Amino acid sequence: MAPRMILSKLFERFVAKSPISVMARSAMEFALTPDALDELFTKHAEQQYTRELLFSSLVDLMGVVVARIEPSVHAAYQRVADTLPVSLTSVYNKLNGLEPAIAAALVQHTAARLGPVVTGMVARPATPFPGPGCASSTAITLPPPSGA
Repeated sequence: MAPRMILSKLFERFVAKSPISVMARSAMEFALTPDALDELFTKHAEQQYTRELLFSSLVDLMGVVVARIEPSVHAAYQRVADTLPVSLTSVYNKLNGLEPAIAAALVQHTAARLGPVVTGMVARPATPFPGPGCASSTAITLPPPSGA
């Protein structure tokens, strides 16, 4: 059984108040399984390697920072330091050396996993509305008015 992602803390905040959060959590866990992330890293890394710090652990750490659950990589690391077999310096070294091909593969992987989910959603198309001072070819998409 794969370890539970740190990112799950993000969704636990919302589950009680919003059922959509349960679906979002399921979608994210489906898209970002640790085994798939680690395989993606192995396949696309040219210079980086996995010794002790798994790519999936790095994604977990960055997830809580991006979601503002933790204010920094340092704070996120401190929260889970006892579960990671590496130092904070190793985490920063891995982040700093992350190859663009790995980041691109992560985006492609996530899009491929979540594409069918998005396609399967039933929703009305949003109405394009030109933004102030925008050229007519540029539009800002607004959600439908509430109650519509």
